[in-house]
Amino acid sequence: ATPMARRVTTALPPAGAAPWQPSGTVLVTGGTGRRGRTLATALAAHGAGHLVLLSRRGADAPGAREFAESLPVEVTFAAADVTDRAAVAEVLAAIPADRPLTAVVHAVGAEPDSPWTELRPGDLRASAAADGAQVLHEVTGDLATGLEAFVLISSGTGVWGGTGAAARSAASARTDALAAHRHSLGLPATSVSWGPWATGEEDPAAPRPALRPLDPATVWAALAEAVAAPAPCAVVADVDWGRFHPAYTLARHRPLFDELPQVQRLLAASGASAPAPDADAGPGLTGPDRQRVGLDLVRTTAATVLGHTDTTSVTPDRPFLELGVDSVAALEIRDTLELATGLSLPGTLVFDHPTPAALARHLVGGTAADGGTAPAGTAPAPVLGISPTDRNPVGLLDSLYREAVRTGRIQEFLELVGETAKFRPMADDVAEAGGPAVLTTLADGPAPELLVCVSGLTAGGGPHEFARLAAPLRGARRVAAVPVLGYGRGELLPATPEVALDWQAQGVLAHAKDTPVVLFGHSGGALLAHRLAVRMAELGAPPAGLVLADVYALDDPLMVEWNAELSEGVFDRVEQFVAMDDSRLTAMAWYGNLFWTNPDPDTRFPTLLLRASQPLREPADGRDWRSAWKAARDVVDVPGDHFTMMAEHVGTTARAVHRWIGELPR
Repeated sequence: ATPMARRVTTALPPAGAAPWQPSGTVLVTGGTGRRGRTLATALAAHGAGHLVLLSRRGADAPGAREFAESLPVEVTFAAADVTDRAAVAEVLAAIPADRPLTAVVHAVGAEPDSPWTELRPGDLRASAAADGAQVLHEVTGDLATGLEAFVLISSGTGVWGGTGAAARSAASARTDALAAHRHSLGLPATSVSWGPWATGEEDPAAPRPALRPLDPATVWAALAEAVAAPAPCAVVADVDWGRFHPAYTLARHRPLFDELPQVQRLLAASGASAPAPDADAGPGLTGPDRQRVGLDLVRTTAATVLGHTDTTSVTPDRPFLELGVDSVAALEIRDTLELATGLSLPGTLVFDHPTPAALARHLVGGTAADGGTAPAGTAPAPVLGISPTDRNPVGLLDSLYREAVRTGRIQEFLELVGETAKFRPMADDVAEAGGPAVLTTLADGPAPELLVCVSGLTAGGGPHEFARLAAPLRGARRVAAVPVLGYGRGELLPATPEVALDWQAQGVLAHAKDTPVVLFGHSGGALLAHRLAVRMAELGAPPAGLVLADVYALDDPLMVEWNAELSEGVFDRVEQFVAMDDSRLTAMAWYGNLFWTNPDPDTRFPTLLLRASQPLREPADGRDWRSAWKAARDVVDVPGDHFTMMAEHVGTTARAVHRWIGELPR
C-alpha cells in the first residue's frame, strides 16, 4: 500500500524522513464511528496523549464509553455537527491550554453511494465530509502555527471514480482540493484517498476483490508515511492490478495509472501497449466482428469480477451461476458492462441472459447473425456501437402486482392472475413439457451427497436464489438447483401437480445419477421441496435427507400478519435478480392454485428444520413466531430473519446444512 500522488506516481517522504508521530491533543472527527475508532486506537498507541473524539452523539454513541475505557490515553467526547462552525469552535475553545491541540484528523463517514443519474440539485454541494473539512480549516486558522498535522480522510473514488458513487467522488475531490489549497498557503495538510478498510466481517469464501481491504496496521503505517511526505494529496490502496486495471480500462484507454511500474509490467506481460487516448474500437464494427468484441468483453468482465487470471474457464456457453456468479458478482458485472457500453442495464442482466454467449448477443442487439449495423440515427456506444436504450418492459401485470402489494390487495390480484394463467398453454406430461428439468450446477466438491435446492414459488424464484448459499460450499460439496416448470418465457405450465413434480423429480434423478440426494427449500420453496421428496419416494428413489428453511404453513396467521414485510422483502431481492414479467407472475398464481393445501409431513426421510433467530416483526399477541415442522428430526436456529438467513447470514446457514448432511447415516 504505497501513497501515490496524482497522476498517479509514487510520492514517498524524503530519504531518512521519519513517519509522523502524533503528540499532545489530537482532534478526531467522526471519532465514534468505525474509521474514527480505528484511527483513535492507532493515535493512542503511537504517541497522542489526549484524544478529543467529536461526533454528532458524542459519548452517547453506541459503545463509545466502553471504547474510551479501552484506550491507554485520556479521552474527551464532544457532541457536535462538524459542519456547524460555532459548535466546532466551542469544542476547540474547551481544549485545556496546558494540552493544546497539535493535530486534526477529519474522519467523518463517507457520503452514501448514489449514481449521478439519481442526484438532486444540491447533492454535489452538500457534504458532511467536504463541508466539515472547510469548517475545520477556518476554525483552526488561529492555531495554524501550532498544528503539526491537518489530516483529511477521503475516498479513492475521488481519484479514479466509481459506479454509483457520484456524490462521494465529488466530496472526496473537494477534500483533496482543500488540502492543496492549504499546502499552497504553507499550512499543514494531508488528504489521503483510501481504498476500502477491513471491517473484520469479510467472508473468506467470497471472491477476492480487486481493491483488497486494508488492515488497521497497514492503515496507520501508510497514514504516518503520507503525513511525512511532501505532497498534500496521497492515495493508499491495496490493489490487485491484474484484476483492477483490465476492468478499469474495459471501455477505453485511461492513462491515470500508466506510469505505475505494476501496470507497466502487467501490460508488458500481456503483450499490450497503451493505445492512443482517442482510440475507439466500437464504431464501424459489423456482423461477426461486433459479436466477437461483445463476447470478449463479457468473458473478460466475468473473469475479472470472479478473480480469474484469464478467461479460460469462462467459456461462451457455461452458465454464470455455474461459474460462481452470485448476486454481488452479478451486480459488479452489470456495473462494469454499463461503464463499457454506455447502456442502462438491469440488475437482472446475467440471470436474464444466463451464459456469456447469450449476454453478448443481447448486448450487440442481435445484429451479428444478419451482419447488420446499428440503426441509422442512433448514437454508437463505446466498444460495441449500440444504442444506450435497453429497457425490456416486463408487462402490465408487473405494475398491477406492485399496486396490489401497496394497497394490501394481493389476494385479489392472485385470484385475477390465476384466472389469466388458465389461458397459458399446458403440459399434460413431462414429454410434452420438452423433457425433464435441467438442473443448474452451483458448486462442486468431494462430499458424497448432492445438495439440490428447490426454487421457491414467488415470481422471483429460480436457481439464482441459491447462488449465495452455494458459495461457501464450493470445493466441499456438489450443489445444484432445480427450476420450476412454467416460470421461463416460452415454457408450458404443468396441467397438474403431478406433472410439476415429475418434471422436477426426473430431472433431479438424471442429474444425480447414483449420488444420494438431499433436498433443500426455503420458505414456500420448502413446502415444494417436501412435496418433491414425497414424490421421489413414491418413484422408489427417496432423498437421503430434506432441509426445510423457515417453513410456515400456508394458513399460518403469521403469513397474514407479516404480509407487508414478506412482500417488501420479496421486492427488495427480486429486483436484483430477475424481471417480474407476465410469465413469472402467472406461474406464481397458477402454482398457488396447484399447491394451496398444506401437505402432511412425511417421516420417511431424515428432515432438518432451520429456523431464523429473529422475527420479521414481533407478533402483536406475543405468541411464538418461530417456524415449526412436526416431522423434523433435528432443529437448528441460525442467525438472521426470514430473509437475511439466506442473505447476510447465508454463510452460517450453508455451514449448518453441510454439517447436518455430513452426519447422515450412509
